[in-house]
Amino acid sequence: MHLLNVSVSLILAALSTRCAASELDAFAYTCIDSYLNNPVLFSKCQRFDGSLNPTYIDLNNCLENTNGILYCTSKRPKEVYSESCTDFRLSGTILSSTCQDTYKVERSTSIDLDSCLNNSDGVLTC
Repeated sequence: MHLLNVSVSLILAALSTRCAASELDAFAYTCIDSYLNNPVLFSKCQRFDGSLNPTYIDLNNCLENTNGILYCTSKRPKEVYSESCTDFRLSGTILSSTCQDTYKVERSTSIDLDSCLNNSDGVLTC
C-alpha cells in the first residue's frame, strides 16, 4: 500500500510540474498591458529573468478566417484575416471581430489568443 501511495504522489507531482511549466510560456500568465493596433498585438511579456520585454506580433501570421470564424494557425494563411474581418476588440486575451463567411455574410466571432500565442523569453510567438 505504501508503494502505491508513493507512486500516486510521484505521478501527481509530475503532472503539477508539467502544468506549471506550460504556464511559463502562456500569453495570459506572462504578458501584461496588451493592446491591439490591428493586425499587430503589442504587449509586455516576462523574460526568464523576470524582467518585462516590450514585444509585438502580427496576428495575420497566427490567425485565419475560415467561413466567418477565427482560428489559430501555425502557418501564414493565404488570405490574411484582417482583410475579411472588421470591428476588432481585445478584452483580456479574447479577440472579438466581425468576419465575412464564404458568402460575404458578416458573422460575429471571437477567439482566446491564449490558445494561439506563446511567450518565448519575452517575445510573442504563434
